[in-house]
Amino acid sequence: MGMTIDTVTKWLGIIRANLKVFPEVGSDKKIESLDTAISYLKDLEMYQLDYEARLKADMVAMLTEIQMEIEEKADEISFLSEDFHGKRIDLSLANTIIQEKINALKADKE
Repeated sequence: MGMTIDTVTKWLGIIRANLKVFPEVGSDKKIESLDTAISYLKDLEMYQLDYEARLKADMVAMLTEIQMEIEEKADEISFLSEDFHGKRIDLSLANTIIQEKINALKADKE
């Protein structure tokens, strides 16, 4: 795995600090460029964290929806069948529900 955004930002910060300590090596333009790069990396890191949070929220919502649909189907089976005890559901029915959700998402993507 490559370097993280945080690691690159820290390295750029170290380079920037050294340019300030040894001004003959660096110029104000170089320091300004490093500041800009660090700023962009921090923005990118925030976008990445926001994306990951939204992705997790979407996954939770999707799994919750699937769970509710499975429970609903289990209730229907339990209600319709006199000899069915408890809220167990056939695994193939659960797989069918999940596959329908996957197919719907793939259709939206295309």
